[in-house]
Amino acid sequence: SDFSDKAGIQEESRAFLLHQSYDDALTVKLVSTACEILGSRMEDMLEKFGEHFFQYCVDNGYDRILRILGSTLYDFLFNLDALHDHLGSSYHGMNAPSFRCTSSLDGNIILHYYSLRHGLYPIVIGIVKTAAKQIHNTDVKIQVISISTTSKGKCHVQMLISQAEGNRPNANFIESGTQSPVRIDRPALFSSGSTVTANSQIRIKVGTFCQAFPFHIMFNRSLKITQAGHSIRRVLKLPSNLVEADIHFNSLFQLDRPQMRFNFKNVISHINIVFIISTVNELPEESVISQYQQYSNHSNDPDTSNPSKNNSFHRHSSHSGEKCISNTVKLKGQMVYVHDSDSMLFLCSPRFNSLEELTQQGFFLSDFPVHDTTRDVVLMSHLQRNRRDLVQLREQATNELQILEARLREDKRRTDDLLHSILPIRIVNQLRLAPRDPIHERYAMVTVLFSDIVGFTALCSSSIEPLQIVRMLDELYLNFDELCTINDVYK
Repeated sequence: SDFSDKAGIQEESRAFLLHQSYDDALTVKLVSTACEILGSRMEDMLEKFGEHFFQYCVDNGYDRILRILGSTLYDFLFNLDALHDHLGSSYHGMNAPSFRCTSSLDGNIILHYYSLRHGLYPIVIGIVKTAAKQIHNTDVKIQVISISTTSKGKCHVQMLISQAEGNRPNANFIESGTQSPVRIDRPALFSSGSTVTANSQIRIKVGTFCQAFPFHIMFNRSLKITQAGHSIRRVLKLPSNLVEADIHFNSLFQLDRPQMRFNFKNVISHINIVFIISTVNELPEESVISQYQQYSNHSNDPDTSNPSKNNSFHRHSSHSGEKCISNTVKLKGQMVYVHDSDSMLFLCSPRFNSLEELTQQGFFLSDFPVHDTTRDVVLMSHLQRNRRDLVQLREQATNELQILEARLREDKRRTDDLLHSILPIRIVNQLRLAPRDPIHERYAMVTVLFSDIVGFTALCSSSIEPLQIVRMLDELYLNFDELCTINDVYK
């Protein structure tokens, strides 16, 4: 189409597939072209794009997922990170933004938006306005408070979301009295003094707890790791005596979600959010390695005696041509404040994109406890990924067939134009319907004209340039064809 031509999109790229990722430059190019044609501002067009994208998600079956994210707009935005993380495991290559919510003293919402895509934040404004209207039946106005860049190069935009003027206070906007992501008081978090009656004689040993919950990490207010599950200790080559090892949480892990500075106070204030951490790409610090070596004699795992050899941070395949698999271990879970020890317990499970990545990181199905549904999720995700790959291949094949069909129609049109310039249309149609049947017609009287150009042979043998002769013949035949058309004469 003219729009695609103006945007510089090739014919093969005009059919956008549902299960395929596209470069952000293509989105900007499409929006810029639309702004140029319609005479609109880029910010307004991106906001309309966000409204359309939300409706597109609803039309493609995501409306039920969106409606159960939260009973209020605050809870909806609060749980967007969890939804994006889930979709990221389904759509390979998806680089979703990150959202974090806080509430102001006047009952409004402050949305923190983090993304590597600079300048596309108006899309979020359109999405939030449409979601508030369609899901929570409330009109909102959004004001950009600040725009900055984080140390990791991400765009950080703070937006103030408030109910539109003239509207009554809507309970679907934000819960009354909500001032922070924490909905329960600190002493009530796994406190021995809670209203739940506890049997002081029932105690669980650390070893039993680590075996029952093989994927957990406990750290104190100084972010020193004091306890870890068996599977995490085995894969990350952690010593058995973590208390004496004095390993800092930030020396092994970095926070992926939510986007904030990782310290004990911030974790408590965002304790209801899904946390995703990943191992750092570099080798552990020399101090940590020395602690490994120092306490390796106390470890029950023989592999801890050589941490540099068995380091799980740099496991690469030696087979050439093998598909590149990430060696970064990602853990997803929730933070639980343990009041008795004034520590934070991170209950988690590995996050991976394929079975190959799971095994490459050193995990097995036997690492997951029987009560954990992650075993079923692993197998189901593998089957769903195979189905999704087949769907993507089918979409690509369908797209290629549509392109071939369009080219075939164009070739057919050119062939028809050529035949119509030589033969009458009815003769062409008869040839198309019955190409092997002879075509003959009877006329009572016909006139046949034989013509010749007088002196053409001598003209060709003269010093006239060949191109001049060609132009003369072209002009002659054009005039002759025009006279035949005027007089309805078949040539």
